[in-house]
Amino acid sequence: MSGAERLKEQLNKLSLHAIRDRFEDEAKKAAKTKLSYTGYLAKLVEEESLARAERSINARVAKAKFSAMKTMEGFEFSFQPSLEEGLVRELRRLYKIPLRQVVGHRELPGATGVCPGPAFPRRILQRLRGEEEH
Repeated sequence: MSGAERLKEQLNKLSLHAIRDRFEDEAKKAAKTKLSYTGYLAKLVEEESLARAERSINARVAKAKFSAMKTMEGFEFSFQPSLEEGLVRELRRLYKIPLRQVVGHRELPGATGVCPGPAFPRRILQRLRGEEEH
């Protein structure tokens, strides 16, 4: 059994499916770009984290059995004028959030808490506002 096959088997046992599916391609990219081992590993862990978050959201949405899934393209910003469309799009771009993961607060399964708006990191808002001024 090769090293790659053994690693895939171990990743499978640990349920690290995204890493299992991507480590070979990412290793080739890392070699070409001379990415450090730490950078390579960080990229794999980030991919696994994103994949798990996506699976978690998809499972919760499926469990909630929504009659219709709303997307950002169909969102009517005029319904809530205080919500800045440009800011929402900029945050999605900045944090590389796939459109399928953008859901309204009311659409979140089990959403019983308060809106996170007041707790949103001010430094991010200040940076975005600074970029808009330039």
